[in-house]
Amino acid sequence: MSQAFKDTYTVKTTTVEHEVRHVRAVGAEEALGSLDTKAGSAFSKLGRVEVEVDDSVQPGLENEIGGAFYLPLKKTPAETYRNLVEALNDMKDTDFSVNPSDLAAHGFLYSDDKYMLARAKIVKLDSEKNQGDFLELNKLEGDGFVFADVWKRRVFEAMKESIGDDDSVQPDLEEESVDYKFLDFSADEESSMLLMEKLLGHLKPREGVKYDHKKIFESVSTLGHNVAEEASSNFEFVNQFEDHIVPAVLEVMRHEETSFLPTVYFGSKLLTAFLKPEVLEKEFKTWGNFEMLAEALEMHCLKESAVSEEVGAPEKQVTRSRESLAILVNALCVMGPMCEDELEPAKKAKLVKIFEAVPEDDTKKTLLALL
Repeated sequence: MSQAFKDTYTVKTTTVEHEVRHVRAVGAEEALGSLDTKAGSAFSKLGRVEVEVDDSVQPGLENEIGGAFYLPLKKTPAETYRNLVEALNDMKDTDFSVNPSDLAAHGFLYSDDKYMLARAKIVKLDSEKNQGDFLELNKLEGDGFVFADVWKRRVFEAMKESIGDDDSVQPDLEEESVDYKFLDFSADEESSMLLMEKLLGHLKPREGVKYDHKKIFESVSTLGHNVAEEASSNFEFVNQFEDHIVPAVLEVMRHEETSFLPTVYFGSKLLTAFLKPEVLEKEFKTWGNFEMLAEALEMHCLKESAVSEEVGAPEKQVTRSRESLAILVNALCVMGPMCEDELEPAKKAKLVKIFEAVPEDDTKKTLLALL
C-alpha cells in the first residue's frame, strides 16, 4: 500500500490510546461458549414478532397496483395474516415490521450485496381480473430480481397452505456458482486498488461533515459481501486496509444520521470479518470500540420507534434490525474478551444499561458477563 494512498484515505478514529491492562470478565468465556446460535435456538429467535388479530377482521377494498403480485387467499384474512407474520419470522436474511390494524407488513430482504424493501398486505379486490381477498406483494425499492424471484418465491413457499399462486412465470433458479457471486480482488491488483480507493473514499464524511449514505451503502455492501468466508482470498486483500475500514465503519454504524437498515446489516457483516484475535490490530482492541458496537446495537436493534406507511421512507417502515441484532451480539461476544484496556466505571454502567434492554434472557446474561 503506497504512502500516498495512506495519506489520502486516512480516517480519524475515535479510539483513544490507553496504558494497556488486560482484563477479562469472570465467567465470560464460559457464557460465550454456551451461547447457542444454531437455527431454532433462543439466540436465533431474537426479535421474533408476535401478533394478535381478531378473527372477524376484513381487508379494505383496494385498487390494484401495477407491478405488484396478487395471491388469492385460501384461508380467512386473520389466519392468513398470522401465517404471513410466522413466515417472515422464519425467513432468513429478513428484517420486517407489522401493522396488524391494516393487515400489512413491510420487509427488507438481503441477498448477496443487494437488498429490496417490499410491502405485504391483505386486500380486497373487485376488478375485471381479480375479485375477492388477496395477499398483495408490492416492491417499494431495491433490486427487482430479489423481490420477484427470491422474496415472492419464499413467501409463497412458506404460505402455500394459506395462499394460491398467480399466473406469473416461476423462475427455475439454480444456486449461483461461488465463482460468480464474488469479486476477485486478486485478478487485477491495479483495478482492485482503484476500487478500494473509491469505496474507502465513500466512508469519509463529505466536506468533513456530511455522510453520503447512498455511497456508504455501496461501500459496506460491496465489502461486507465480498469478504464472506466463501471468498477468503478477498479478505487477504481487504485486510490491508483494516486501519481505514474498522474505525470508519464503527463511526458510521453508531452515527445519529445512519438509519438505513441495509447499511447497518452489511456494515455489521463487514466488521465481523475483522473480529479475530490474530486479525484485529492491537489499537482497535479497546472498550471504546466495544462501546461503539454496543451503541450501534442499541440504536438499530433495540430502540422502539413508530412505524410509518410513508412511501420513500424505508427508515420509517422498518425501524429495527433483527438480522443486525444477531450479528452484533455475536460480534460483541467475540470482541469483549479481546479488549486490552481498562473498562471505566461510567462506560461499564452505560453498557449494562444497553444490554439490559436485550429481549432474550440468556443472550442478555451472556453480554453482561463480558463486562
